[in-house]
Amino acid sequence: MNSLPSACGTYVLVYFLSRSQKIEIGRLGEIAFRKGYYLYVGSAFGRGGLSARLGHHLNPKAPKRWHIDHLGRIAELMEIWFSRNPAKLEHQWAGALAGIVGKQPFLKKFGSSDCCCYTHLFYLSQKPTKEK
Repeated sequence: MNSLPSACGTYVLVYFLSRSQKIEIGRLGEIAFRKGYYLYVGSAFGRGGLSARLGHHLNPKAPKRWHIDHLGRIAELMEIWFSRNPAKLEHQWAGALAGIVGKQPFLKKFGSSDCCCYTHLFYLSQKPTKEK
């Protein structure tokens, strides 16, 4: 992950799942995922910042520590959007995505079991853009 900064920040992982399938997601159990795009909002405020956290998510041999690690082993990562803003924006970004038409919250408590957000995972049938 040499191209990603070691600074702390917030990120969105954009995944594409090429076919509908059931995926085991840790304690959430087996979940039916539809073919389409999934946006996951996360943050990296620990040691190594964005580079370390995203490096974990992208490493197929890394332990499955977070919900997204299970989906990330199956779906294709299309894009990474990130901000090096030192403010913790993860919850605001999740709220903003939830408020945008066409981005459907996918699964209650996915990536948000430690906060009051409904979810940090959003589904779209069409490829997303940062502008929309």
